[in-house]
Amino acid sequence: MNRIFKIFILAGLIALSGCGKNKSGNFYNTGDFKKHFGDKNGCFVLYDVNNRFYIRYNEELCNKKIDSLSANETVELLKTNKDFQNDYNTESENYDSILKGKSLKLTSGNTNYDTFRGTVTMKNETYYFYLALETPGTNITNAKDVCIKILNSLKIH
Repeated sequence: MNRIFKIFILAGLIALSGCGKNKSGNFYNTGDFKKHFGDKNGCFVLYDVNNRFYIRYNEELCNKKIDSLSANETVELLKTNKDFQNDYNTESENYDSILKGKSLKLTSGNTNYDTFRGTVTMKNETYYFYLALETPGTNITNAKDVCIKILNSLKIH
């Protein structure tokens, strides 16, 4: 029993560390996502339905309420509400996937955010994602572009 408890604790710590496991069993280094955000503060959450794991970048911001939900709560809502409105639909030539998403500009306190959330389906696999990007002043970087770069780096879109 003690060994099972230690394994459970270890699995929980890995899940909370912000890493996700890819199909080959390797862990993604979410620190690599920083290059996609540049000098902007942002967060990213991806849920892999088939393998039942999360990938999170910038856990602190993922837990912050932007508008009425956090990034983590938004992904949970997407998992249960599959009929949300999209303003973006595209098929990927690289990975035979379809991305559907919605962009929103939100303000929380004195901070403006550009957000992008939605789904990626690839063959029999489904992923739900949410990305929030702080946009102080004028900013040409948008959340949809950053999200697509991350999804490409994960080879799912």
